[in-house]
Amino acid sequence: MRIFFDTLLFISAVILPLPVTIILLFAGMLFYPRFYEAVAAAALVEFLYHGSGRDMWGSHLPLAALVLLILFTIEVLRSFIRERTL
Repeated sequence: MRIFFDTLLFISAVILPLPVTIILLFAGMLFYPRFYEAVAAAALVEFLYHGSGRDMWGSHLPLAALVLLILFTIEVLRSFIRERTL
């Protein structure tokens, strides 16, 4: 099932608009543990649509960095919730 979702995420990054891809990124992070493919998909979107120049935040790949930060936050919250339920 995860491979199917990764394929859908890749296709959405290439063909579909950015909001659909972002929604799929966040859905994947919520449904699958350690969904590091989200960072790769965000980097792919950055390379496809923003080119190689610097973005508005003055750095390369700000979307991928933001997705990585959100992914780590979700993983920490997951571990915190698991420890509290045991």
